Amino acid sequence: MINCPTHKLLDILGKKWTLVILQELYSNKGIGFNLLLRKFSHITPKVLSHRLRDLEEEGLIKKQINNGKIRTTEYGLTKKGEEFKIITDSLRAWNAKYFDEKLKCNKIEECIKCPNFKQGTI
Repeated sequence: MINCPTHKLLDILGKKWTLVILQELYSNKGIGFNLLLRKFSHITPKVLSHRLRDLEEEGLIKKQINNGKIRTTEYGLTKKGEEFKIITDSLRAWNAKYFDEKLKCNKIEECIKCPNFKQGTI
């Protein structure tokens, strides 16, 4: 079961905040840790750090450290991460077709505000 491609995909997608982080990176080509943290007010720095590390280990995102007067870190998508957008777009289209009317929301920003998301039930 460990080598099962479906199991691997679900392991990546099944972690809370993963799809939300990827969606934000699809919208913003390079974004820093602190800005991500501000955008997702309910995520802890520890969880964000773990999710970013997981996505980097999977080769979906890359971390770039800029050594200027102020050292900054930006996250962006790799080629593999850009190609993964097909999967997330398909999930969103499927969701829109079957659930958006019932849930009355279809934006990532609304998911983040949802009490169910905060409690970890979605």
